[in-house]
Formats: sequence, structure tokens, C-alpha cells
Amino acid sequence: MRAMSQITGATLIALMLVTGPAYALRIFKQCSADEALNFRKDTYARVGYIEELSINGKPLKRELTVTNPIKPSETMQVFAVLFQLSMRGYHHLEFSGMAGGHHLAELRDLILPDTIEFRFTIYEYNPITKRYFASVHTGGNTLRGISRKARSDRNQVSLRLHPEKDRRNTHGFSMKAIPSETSQTIVLAAVEGKEEKLDWVHQPRD
Repeated sequence: MRAMSQITGATLIALMLVTGPAYALRIFKQCSADEALNFRKDTYARVGYIEELSINGKPLKRELTVTNPIKPSETMQVFAVLFQLSMRGYHHLEFSGMAGGHHLAELRDLILPDTIEFRFTIYEYNPITKRYFASVHTGGNTLRGISRKARSDRNQVSLRLHPEKDRRNTHGFSMKAIPSETSQTIVLAAVEGKEEKLDWVHQPRD
């Protein structure tokens, strides 16, 4: 334990260089699900939403009504609020969050789907302009993931449910996805007004 605690930032960078870009952690965002459900414009927490989700071509109902961080006087309908989003390498995208409780049976029936389509946005607060901006998002486009057998014979797109005690009859879930063979992009903005596009690309099997 002591040896692990002495690992420096430089060592972590070196480890990432050894493992290569295919496994490097390219996106990691933790969000406040509580704030996303009960938005307060003076809290300034990072919030994220899965705006749409379809599984096997079936759109799931957007049950949650939340405040639009960019226009606090308006509301929007979303499928889920996010706890966390991460992307390792160029293709492993993972989410965790809370969705409306009425989806519990649907998600249990679709734990290993064939296809998954979704849109998401994460918002952060700019203390200079005193407003929220989209820091990670799909650019308004719908991303498409696929379920394929890996060498371990496990599907690479999955939904796992876990108990979650929260208001509004929500339940927690986690989701993993790899992209379809069509090249897709995720938009990143470290600061407001300066965006770059990150490829979410299919990695062919050897």
C-alpha cells in the first residue's frame, strides 16, 4: 500500500505511454446526479444527461423532467442523469447514472442488446461568464454502438442494473459501449468556446 501511494504523476504518464493510446483514459467526468435532478443555478456542480437512448431500435421513454443548465427558465426531458462518463482508448465508452423507474423491466430484458443509440451532454460552469456550457457532448448527433462477441465471449455492449435509493422513482444503471464500424465523434471543450473533436472509432478484431 505504501509503495502504491508513492506513485507520482510522472509515473502514471509513463504507464500510460507503455500501455499505449488504445488503453489510455481519454475522458473521465464525474457528475452530480442529485444536482442534475434538482438543479440550483448557484451550486455550479458538473451535471450530465443521457438525452436519448434506443436499444435494438426501440426508443426508451424520456421520463425525467430536468432544468436546462444553459437556460434555467426552461425544462427538458431526458432518459437519465449521469454519475460518471469515461472513455478508454478510442472505443470503450462507459456510463453510469440514474434513469426513470418505469424502465426497470425493459432494461432487465435488454441486458445484452445488439445495438444501442444515444445522445448525451455534460455541462460545466464557467466562473468568468457565470453560466454553464457543454463540455462533453455528441454535437447533437446520435451515436451508435454495437454488441459483438469478444474473445472472452462476452458482449461488449451491456446494461447492468443495481439498487439505487433516490427520489423520483429512479434506479441506477451502468452501460458499456463500443462504436459501430462507422467513424463517429465526441465533442470536448476544456473551456467555453474552445471545442475539439475526439474520434470514437471501431477497432477491428485481429
